[in-house]
Amino acid sequence: MKVLLVDDHPLILAALQTVIQGLGDDVTVIGVDSAQAARLALQQDSDYDLVLLDLSLGDADGFDVLAEFRQNYPALPVVVVSASDRASDVIRAIDLGAMGFVPKRSSNTALFDALRMVMSGGLYVPPMMLG
Repeated sequence: MKVLLVDDHPLILAALQTVIQGLGDDVTVIGVDSAQAARLALQQDSDYDLVLLDLSLGDADGFDVLAEFRQNYPALPVVVVSASDRASDVIRAIDLGAMGFVPKRSSNTALFDALRMVMSGGLYVPPMMLG
């Protein structure tokens, strides 16, 4: 599985790369720190299985990037990983085509569960949204 991770905070980017790599030996994680770098990565190699996208990027609005990726790469699942856990952000991300929304305060287990669900064709929303 090849994952593109987009987050402009170096510590978060490194931590998420390590966590996602823990999904298995067959997982390759490419981390980029901007929307522009993500666009370039996808233009150079669109053979990704999953994109993890932060909503707060220094060079672009994450919702705009999400909509752009869904339009340009409709078969590529995008999961939002965000510091926000506002219901309005979750709903907006799903409405724009995200296959999942994982708050950054989630546990590693919750992140793994979300990614497995999305990779098997499901849609993941935080449990707090289901109540």
